[in-house]
Amino acid sequence: MWLINSSIGRKLVMSVSGLGLILFLTFHMAMNAVALFSGNGYNMVCEFLGANWYALVATAGLGFLVVVHIVYAFWLTM
Repeated sequence: MWLINSSIGRKLVMSVSGLGLILFLTFHMAMNAVALFSGNGYNMVCEFLGANWYALVATAGLGFLVVVHIVYAFWLTM
C-alpha cells in the first residue's frame, strides 16, 4: 500500500490529517467568535452541538486525526 510504504504517501496522509485539524480550529474559532457578537447566538450554537450525535462522532474523528498526525510525524522523522 503506497500510503504506508512511500514517503510521498506518508506525507499525503500527514497533510490530510493536518488539514482536518486546521478545519477543526477554524470551525472552533468561528463558533467562539459568535460569542463576541451575541451571547444568545453562542448559547444556541452550544446547545445545537451538545444535543447531536455527530458532535460526538466528530470528537472521536478529531482524536483519530491527532493520533494519525503524530504517528506519521514520528514515522517520517525516523
